[in-house]
Amino acid sequence: MIKKTSQRNYAKTEGIYCPFCRNSNTYALGSFYTFENSAFRRIECSSCRRRWKDKYKLVGFKEIIVLCKSEI
Repeated sequence: MIKKTSQRNYAKTEGIYCPFCRNSNTYALGSFYTFENSAFRRIECSSCRRRWKDKYKLVGFKEIIVLCKSEI
């Protein structure tokens, strides 16, 4: 289990470092999967080999307008 302080530090660094050994060599295992209003992704550290899940929650959105080159 990851300590609450480690969870906060992991979130502050935007998931760049392993929450267990602080190594920056982490990678995603597979693709996202969803449950209710959240998306999850399994992550593994290349150094300590520990695994965890990142949780993503939609808190808002912004409309994006794409212009073709011919419209500029």
